Amino acid sequence: MKNKNIILLLAVLLLTAGFLFIRQSSPKVIPVMEENEETQETVNLPAVTIDTKAMEENLESGATMAEDNLKTIEISASDFKFSPNKIEVNKEDKVRILFKNVQGSHDFAIDELEISIPQKKAGESAIIDFIADKSGTFEFYCSVGNHRQMGMVGKLIVK
Repeated sequence: MKNKNIILLLAVLLLTAGFLFIRQSSPKVIPVMEENEETQETVNLPAVTIDTKAMEENLESGATMAEDNLKTIEISASDFKFSPNKIEVNKEDKVRILFKNVQGSHDFAIDELEISIPQKKAGESAIIDFIADKSGTFEFYCSVGNHRQMGMVGKLIVK
């Protein structure tokens, strides 16, 4: 009877030690939380939007969006305006739009170039890369509510 109790105790100890070892060696997963969820710990990750069409075209042509060849443009969105509201680039420029929403809820779109950044809340941002492959003047705008009609527009000029 004593041997059975000792064996049972050893088995329980081994199982506990094995469980603790596995638990410590497992990677920790931290879920990404929405801002409004009540949690003990919130992890805020930057929002990123990727223009997959431009990426596919780049891969087919052998081009890459190397950091040093990008023309980076920061656009701030606030109540019914973009700043700057006029952007000039050259045809075939590699362009990175760093969209920062300062106030309210806004998105960003250029229909003719099939570029869009989903709606962001105040304090959120997104990045989109593309190649300016068409010459012309293109309107960018916010499609939230009637923001566009209230003047939340700008111009992208591709020379």
